[in-house]
Amino acid sequence: MGEATRAFLALTLPPAAVEAAAETLGQLRPRSARGDVKWVDPGNLHITLRFFGNLDGEQRERASGCVRSLHETFAPVATMWGALGAFPSARRIQVVWLGLEDESGKLTALAREVNHGLIRAGFGRPDKPFKAHVTLGRVRRGRAVSWDALSDRLTIPRAAFSISSIVLMKSVLTPRGPVYTPLETASAREPHD
Repeated sequence: MGEATRAFLALTLPPAAVEAAAETLGQLRPRSARGDVKWVDPGNLHITLRFFGNLDGEQRERASGCVRSLHETFAPVATMWGALGAFPSARRIQVVWLGLEDESGKLTALAREVNHGLIRAGFGRPDKPFKAHVTLGRVRRGRAVSWDALSDRLTIPRAAFSISSIVLMKSVLTPRGPVYTPLETASAREPHD
């Protein structure tokens, strides 16, 4: 059956969006002392559509087929960075995230369409509802951080950008952090003038 592949499906970010999020990370890093938060490398920032966990060879091929079927079927989605947030809450922070504006609902609609395709392909329903965000950091087990210390006078770059690719990503966990490798990519169709 072959080796299992830890994988997830993601919307990837254009370089300008990563650069802007990296500015926010640069402001946040010194606000948590003693390594309380494991901050994400800017090159690994993405919007998760579905985390699969370990896929066997047949499941990996079905997931790849889902991504191939999306190629040039969706329009680029215009967005910008929104507010800083925390899961499960600002009082009990486990994950620090940066949201994306989705006033038009187009990011949510794209996530819903992708997940419908995954359900039809036999992957079942997602375990969590979609929230347009990128994870910036995870609080280490047994540690706590202050929401006020993180969020006070934080400036979030407001430049607009477009999301235009969906990627099936392989994730290999290492002591230095995860290493992501694209397995299949679907690009948005060219916008019409």
